[in-house]
Amino acid sequence: MMVPARLPVAPRPFRDELLSSWVARVAARYGAEPLELMVYLGGRDAGARQVDDVAPDMGLLMLWAKACRIDPERLRRRSLAARYPVQPRDWFLTETVPVCLACFDADVAAGRDAYLRVNW
Repeated sequence: MMVPARLPVAPRPFRDELLSSWVARVAARYGAEPLELMVYLGGRDAGARQVDDVAPDMGLLMLWAKACRIDPERLRRRSLAARYPVQPRDWFLTETVPVCLACFDADVAAGRDAYLRVNW
């Protein structure tokens, strides 16, 4: 039986942070890519999947929640599916990723990690 991994330190999600952004910040704390950390947390099979902002896999969220000692529902609420439940799944797909560089600069100026906002 595989014992789920636990991370000694994991940043808490910001109030308006997108799920994939939080996963990337946690991985960055350990000098890893999200996929590498996924393999560490859940094994090779879990590494073949990614945390999805549109339709999050609750199994993966449970791995991350347990490893980071956080409520899985809190993580699920970071997804676009939770924030915009009536939107079709492909409504956000565009040719560019919507980001606000001024917001990133403001994050750095405030001394915190830059992150992707769910409302972008």
